[in-house]
Amino acid sequence: MKIKNQMTKSFQKGKSVQLKKPVSENPVSKLKRKEDTRDMVDAVDVEMPDLTSCLAAVATEFAAGDESVKKATHLRRSSHDSLPGPRQGSKSPSSSQQPPLLRKEARDVPPPLSPNASSYSTLIKTLETESQKPKKKEEEGQKQRSSIRQNAGTYHYREISLRRYDNLVQIILTPASTKMKNSLNLQVLRELREVLNNLKRDEGCRVVLLTSTGSSFCQGIDFHSLLHSNADKRKTAAQDLAEALKEFLKSLALFNKPLVAGVHAAAVGLGVTMLPFFDMVFASDKATFYTPYAKLGQVPEGAAILTLPHMLGNAVTSELLFGCRKLTASEALHFGLVTRILWPAKFQEELIPIIRSMASQSAQVSH
Repeated sequence: MKIKNQMTKSFQKGKSVQLKKPVSENPVSKLKRKEDTRDMVDAVDVEMPDLTSCLAAVATEFAAGDESVKKATHLRRSSHDSLPGPRQGSKSPSSSQQPPLLRKEARDVPPPLSPNASSYSTLIKTLETESQKPKKKEEEGQKQRSSIRQNAGTYHYREISLRRYDNLVQIILTPASTKMKNSLNLQVLRELREVLNNLKRDEGCRVVLLTSTGSSFCQGIDFHSLLHSNADKRKTAAQDLAEALKEFLKSLALFNKPLVAGVHAAAVGLGVTMLPFFDMVFASDKATFYTPYAKLGQVPEGAAILTLPHMLGNAVTSELLFGCRKLTASEALHFGLVTRILWPAKFQEELIPIIRSMASQSAQVSH
């Protein structure tokens, strides 16, 4: 059996099988040698088919593995060809060459520099700037809160805004529903009447100031709401507008506290004819006063035929209403329509302190 195992191993390794001859050639040993030889041959005949089948199976596995490797290589090549790459003739770096390139790029990157004096000072300045930003925001917030406390709040309506300075209430025209800038329509007139009625009962209000923003003070009535193709709708809109205008003028005439108008720019139409209902009118040097009723073929609003002659005289009133003359601030001051003229660049800055000083005085005058 030892010889059998030795032959099997030698056959698997591809070595030739050599049997050692015995030293003695006596008949008994020779007979045993023959029997052993016969047994070895039988063993070889028995083992040969098993070794052959094993070798065939191994060869089949190697062939299958080779085919799979070829297919994978073909797929990689086809996918590589479909991707955008370098032009023909240019050599694309293989995967085996990439690690050295990466190592080379890593070697080319310069080492980080140690911080010097300039970089340290820059860092300190950046940190100081970042630390000052919250302080600036807090200071701005404090300024806003202080202004709100000083003004005691700003209240926004849809067409106007209210700002309170202690005992002074400022009404600012900011109409959003009108076609013309700072004009008066049904909504604006109703809001003004409502605010005046509320301020009339407000014990903390002693003086009311009417101002506006923009390039004009007031451009009069906005008649775009009367443009209707239906006669009934047009008539209804005209009646509603006339009633709102009447109630607004009545609120001005019956207001029990001082009314002040701040005219910083052009006043047109009702913006002029309502001024006689105010106790004081402060105008900018650039302000103008214009009543183009004759050009428009319109009857003057605001009871202008009654109030303007009493204040300006018949001659100036006729020139305003029939001749459509535009008065300057100096002329309006001369004729008595304006109380005082202020410098345009500092109109609001000078106007508010003057009216606030009036509001700080005794309220017995207004009762």
